[in-house]
Amino acid sequence: MATLDIELYYDLDRRRWTTSAGGLATQPSLFIGQSNTIDFKVRFVQGGVPIELTNPSFIAGLKVTDDPLGDYLLLTTTGTKTGPGVTTIYTFTLLIDSVELQAYLVGITPSTNSTAFEVRDTVNNIATLPAITCSILPDYTLTGATPAAGSGTLVVDSGATFTVHKTYAMPTDDGTDGFVLKTNGAGVGSWVANTAGAVTSVAQSFTGGIVSVGGSPVTTSGTLALTVAGTSGGIPYFSSGTAWASSGAMGAGALVVGGGAGATPTALAAVASGRILTSMGTLTNPAYSATPTLGFAGSILGTLRLENLTSGSITITPPTGALGTVTLTLPITSTTLAGLSVAQTFSAAQTFSSTVSLTLDTDATSSTAGGTLTVTGGASVSKKLFVGTLLDLVATTSTAGQITQAGTRILHTFGGGGNFFAGTGAGTLTLSGTGHNCGIGYGSLASLGANNGYNTGLGSYSLNGVTSGSGNMGIGYGAAGGANCSNTTAVGFQSLNGTSGGSNVAIGFNTGQATGAIGGLTSLAITTGDNNTLLGTNAGITSATGTYRTAIGSGSRCNVNNSIKLGRDHTSTVPGDMVSLPSVLTANLPVATAAMAGAIIYVSDDGAGHINFCNGSSWARIN
Repeated sequence: MATLDIELYYDLDRRRWTTSAGGLATQPSLFIGQSNTIDFKVRFVQGGVPIELTNPSFIAGLKVTDDPLGDYLLLTTTGTKTGPGVTTIYTFTLLIDSVELQAYLVGITPSTNSTAFEVRDTVNNIATLPAITCSILPDYTLTGATPAAGSGTLVVDSGATFTVHKTYAMPTDDGTDGFVLKTNGAGVGSWVANTAGAVTSVAQSFTGGIVSVGGSPVTTSGTLALTVAGTSGGIPYFSSGTAWASSGAMGAGALVVGGGAGATPTALAAVASGRILTSMGTLTNPAYSATPTLGFAGSILGTLRLENLTSGSITITPPTGALGTVTLTLPITSTTLAGLSVAQTFSAAQTFSSTVSLTLDTDATSSTAGGTLTVTGGASVSKKLFVGTLLDLVATTSTAGQITQAGTRILHTFGGGGNFFAGTGAGTLTLSGTGHNCGIGYGSLASLGANNGYNTGLGSYSLNGVTSGSGNMGIGYGAAGGANCSNTTAVGFQSLNGTSGGSNVAIGFNTGQATGAIGGLTSLAITTGDNNTLLGTNAGITSATGTYRTAIGSGSRCNVNNSIKLGRDHTSTVPGDMVSLPSVLTANLPVATAAMAGAIIYVSDDGAGHINFCNGSSWARIN
């Protein structure tokens, strides 16, 4: 039946059902059909507008009119709310059918057909009285005499008609024993004799063997019996085109072998476990074998074929328990074996062991030639790996062509041509362009960027900080480690370690990097200074940005651009473009000896200051 919506308004101020929100017209009676589903959509109106109730608890349904205290014919406690505020609607859904309603409809007449729809809210103290009257139209109509009872059973008098979506006219008499009710297709029924045919005889036959028939024919009552005759444990087969027969008993778990047209099938005898069934050729039964053979004498090697064109696997599962000594032998003497290029996959860790050596014998000369051993994932060697001739790596990329230790690269050639890096973390994986860089040692050239070349670093952290320089050489721990230096040569522990200037040369421990005062001159680590030459332990210059300064000797300090300083002293008044000699006071002038012959020194407090030289026995002065 149908589902119908009925919109209703209950005015809480006037205590009546109305036809609209704030309207004065009273809601007229409703006419609804039995078995329909009615959605009563109720708006509660106050002050002329619909309102939203506070936490209502509903009881809604249909009662008999003028019986407000009686039981509900139909009942629901669910009022589904939609919309807030003035748009709030409470929907009460009732299926217009129940045992109580059916009993009520049987005992009424059109003039007494009156029910009432009401809603009660026990939280907000609402009772929608007076209720809306409703007339319910039953699913059926009766003509003729009134039914004798109203117990839920429809009683149709002789000659009367009833309607249940269709109208039928019943016969006027009781009919004859054995007659059946027949319709003429137009809603008129009559009693007629049952003219369906009667079975007088049933017979069954079977030809071809194995099955026999008993109890045939059955003329009044009885049972047809089919009996099967054969050998227990055997199988039925066609001994001819129209005849069946049974084979002899087959052993448990035995494989059946056909015997050909008209012949009895047979079974292969049971054998020890683990045997393999092998073809023995045309017109010969197969046989089990402990040693399977692919192919046959005089033929090519047999084929073990995987039909799936895109994937497949061959699994060799060892038996449980002690395995003993097992040998897998491949007696291959030819130089080629087609098919073994297929990749093999292991689902768990595998161990290949040998008491002597495990040898891969190949004549491969390149990575593209046959006979190579390729590992696409990872390979672990727990002891030693011996390479007889060549260990050929693919070209270095960010993910391949590297030798690593504990996950850190220790050898690779990433970047432009001619690059080579050896040592933990040496070189980078961002190089490109010029190339010809060589970094050997922990962290050597580890910061070098793209398009830089011709750098050579030897020693831990040598040229470690160089990012964009070229043409540098750093030998020793931390040698020449500045960010942007170029054409710089540093030999010795941390020599020129923080220099970013170019074309500097430093040889010695901490040379060009030393700080502190010696002889009244304070050295500073070279930062952006360039074209300086320093030779000797802790040799340096007095300006971090000095240029064209030369300091020779341990602790020597050159304090003027475009100058040369020989040795160390405690004062310096050397003008530019000149050689600075060691300066001493007369009181500190050393005793002349034969070993000092030819030595030159500047004495600052000898008159106006003179250059003295040692003649092998005393100091002479040049005026």
